[in-house]
Amino acid sequence: DATVEVVRHAYDAAIPIANFDQRLARREKRVGSIIAKLIRETTKLSQMQDVVGFRITVENIVEQETLLSSVAVNSSWRVIDRRREPSKTGYRAIHLVHRHTAGPVEAQVRTRMQHEWAQLSEFFDEFEPGVKYGRESQALPILRTLSDRIRDVEELQLETPGDDPKLIQVSRLQDGMLAAITELRKEIEEAVK
Repeated sequence: DATVEVVRHAYDAAIPIANFDQRLARREKRVGSIIAKLIRETTKLSQMQDVVGFRITVENIVEQETLLSSVAVNSSWRVIDRRREPSKTGYRAIHLVHRHTAGPVEAQVRTRMQHEWAQLSEFFDEFEPGVKYGRESQALPILRTLSDRIRDVEELQLETPGDDPKLIQVSRLQDGMLAAITELRKEIEEAVK
């Protein structure tokens, strides 16, 4: 598809050492999700920008910023930066919306930590439906706190130059966050068995 190719080209130009195809996931909203969104929000089906799209997971926020800068040159994309204004749950990512002739196409660009957080949110939503959209639950403070900590680590990533020896410590912080999210999910899975 031409839309994916535009982002692929920007990605390859911005992050040439990474493998785009391994980081790309196509996503199509399920009918149930579309209906739920139409009920939950005051939008029309023709205005929904995330019915069809794809997700790119990059290593860290530095790669995310690099890709964003590269794509932003193409004015046919509208950038929605949900890192600066996260949802009520703490969801953070970049969304790029392209007006394709067949309708809008959305590309989510997440860091590994943002992606694992989103996966955890989906996991919580299986047990407490609506939590990923901000419905009050026991999971909401956990999600918000994790999102805040991820933001803190990502700010350190942006502040630490690539040749700074502290970058190893910052990478360890990211690894620690990813491990903590994995461990939390395992503990919950054990608890609900």
